[in-house]
Amino acid sequence: MTASKHPFSGESVGILLITLAGPLIWGVHFGMVYTLHHFICLLTGNSAAFWAQSAIIAATLVALIALLLAVFKPEIMQRLVRYETAQKISQSFLTSVMRLMALLSVFGVLWAGSAALLLPACESIV
Repeated sequence: MTASKHPFSGESVGILLITLAGPLIWGVHFGMVYTLHHFICLLTGNSAAFWAQSAIIAATLVALIALLLAVFKPEIMQRLVRYETAQKISQSFLTSVMRLMALLSVFGVLWAGSAALLLPACESIV
């Protein structure tokens, strides 16, 4: 008897992570925005509104660049995993899913990042 390949091999986990890159980037951005905002305001008081807003804007720009690269240049992210075993149809499908999820995540990043421009920073924490 030959041993079958484990369904959760490194390649399949890598493909799953690349496919879910958009929501993962969005989740990290969401956590960073609220964590940075809270800690900057907590440590420095009301005088840090500029720094809190600047940190949120910088995190938003970094996340948007990563997401837009996933949408418009998916081959950059696909180089991180090997698609040799995947068929052309499934490779095309996974690329389309990655692009769509990254595009949807752009709106989530913009929504969370817009808090820096619309809401006053550090007033409710201190």
